Order: sequence, then structure tokens, then C-alpha cells
Amino acid sequence: IFSFLAWLRIADDFKDYELDCRLFAHRPLPSGRVTKKDLKTVLWILIPVTLLLNAIFCWDNFFFCVFLYTYGSLMAVWFFQKHKIQKSLPMALVTHNPVQAIMNIYVISFAIIKYDLPIFSLTNFMAVFTLYFPALIWEVTRKIRAPQNETEYVTYSKLFGYKKATNFAL
Repeated sequence: IFSFLAWLRIADDFKDYELDCRLFAHRPLPSGRVTKKDLKTVLWILIPVTLLLNAIFCWDNFFFCVFLYTYGSLMAVWFFQKHKIQKSLPMALVTHNPVQAIMNIYVISFAIIKYDLPIFSLTNFMAVFTLYFPALIWEVTRKIRAPQNETEYVTYSKLFGYKKATNFAL
């Protein structure tokens, strides 16, 4: 999970590079403190090592690892719909945020396989969604700003007003 989240963070840096150069020039990649070559080198090490470790230690769960990385790869290329998704923060949430539930399924499926538990149960269903909600709330709250702090960066508070966005998180 740590490796996957690191990979997603790097993919997001590549995906949002132009916007980050305009709005967040102080960040490591736009400021030049980290280069795209540096990040590509990390990925060339990170992904094969992660897949190898999953193949060695979690072979029975390897399908879910591949599924997780496949979904992440589709996110990295905006599901081939960048022109639609990038313009719409709610659309980005609907297409990208389910990765949190998929990560939960990856972890829970490991326990199901290891301990020979039933695949479909109310407990498993509740675990997936209970673990999903903190990620959903984090994603929304990190894009809420006070009216005087809004910029051209699209936030939920800009789209729906800070009160509605905050109430949704609450």
C-alpha cells in the first residue's frame, strides 16, 4: 500500500505538472528541486520491486495487486478522458477516489485468502466502506478553502460554497 500510494503521488505530479507550475511553483517538481528523471528512476525501482515482493509473498493475492496497479495506471492517464475529467472536480472524485476502496479490497482480500474467510460477507462489505470514508472526507476537505483564500485552483468550496463543502465533510 505504501509503495502504491508513493507511485500514485508521483503519477499525480506528472499528471498535474503544468497546473502545478502555475499555481504551486514552490513544490519540489515545478521548482526543479526534483526532476522528472528523478521520479522516473524511483518508479523504475519501486514498481518492479513491489510487484516482485507481491509475487513472492502474496502470490494468492497477486491478481488484486495487478488490479490495483491497473486501476492506478488508468487514473494516471485520466481513464483516457482527460478533456472531460480534468475540467470537473466531481468527475475526478467519482473516477479517482474509488481507488481508496480498491486498496481496501486489496488488503481485505489478503486476509480473506490467508485465513480462508468468506469472500462476500456483511463484515467484509462494511470494512471496505468504513475504511473508505476517511479517504473520501480527506479528499474533499483538502480542497476546501475560505473564500478569501480561493485561487484559480478548483476546490469544492469554490464549486459548492465553503459551507456546503464543509457540511458534506461533517
